[in-house]
Amino acid sequence: MIGTLAFGQMVPNGDFEGGATAWLGTNTNIVNSVTINKQGGGTEQLMPVGGKNLAILQNTTTTAALVQKFAFTQRPNSFRFMFCYLPAGAGELGAAFVRLTKYNTTTMKVDTLINSAVAINAASYPWKEAILDLSDKYKMAGNPDTAYVAFFTSVSATRLQGTSLVLDNVKFSANSASIQDVVNANNVLVGKPKVSPNPVKDNATINYQVNTACDVKIELFDMTGKLIKEIANEKKANFGNYTANLNVENITPGVYFYKVTAGTYTATEKIVISK
Repeated sequence: MIGTLAFGQMVPNGDFEGGATAWLGTNTNIVNSVTINKQGGGTEQLMPVGGKNLAILQNTTTTAALVQKFAFTQRPNSFRFMFCYLPAGAGELGAAFVRLTKYNTTTMKVDTLINSAVAINAASYPWKEAILDLSDKYKMAGNPDTAYVAFFTSVSATRLQGTSLVLDNVKFSANSASIQDVVNANNVLVGKPKVSPNPVKDNATINYQVNTACDVKIELFDMTGKLIKEIANEKKANFGNYTANLNVENITPGVYFYKVTAGTYTATEKIVISK
């Protein structure tokens, strides 16, 4: 069907799990964590959003850039990515650009359906989601055949050495930006919690990530909403990836839901218990 797109369709290697595959970069590295200098002294590690890799662009004497061109035949309503922006000083301005085009066989020229950008104009740490609404920016009907995606640490005149842009989960979406999206951009929970194995026979591990210090509670409910078990209830002193263990040996087989509450934010996912 023309114009359809699964929510959260990744740009090729948009989670950087394939290293630098598909991307062209200048002053860019694909790594499994980034060491951040804390304002009060010391360091801490910034981890990927649910995966094993992230991308970091960092100015040297020239601007850092990360670019990709690929075949793309859908008509998305938004472009999204997780980011941290660490400017080396005042006046820095990072940016992300999206261009969707299609070759016109009648005019023998390339038509531009969308040429849009989002500015990154303030320090942001830890992870935050950027959402570029594309739904009202199409210049013509029809679907594209090519997509261009580009990120730059600096598009301002200063271009200070050391300015950094950290990226993960670069994707298009069928959903346009909404009030709910803006609220979720500051969600304490990063991405969705995941459980493994699922189905589970005896023991499972719940993996989740938070972007700040917070109280975390994890609970197991049956399909009627009855609380079956409190899995964890503890305070996390810092952002990062965490795990919780779930033992189901004494729980009746069936379909359940586990809820992760971090601060005032919650995420609920399904789990199947089998014997």
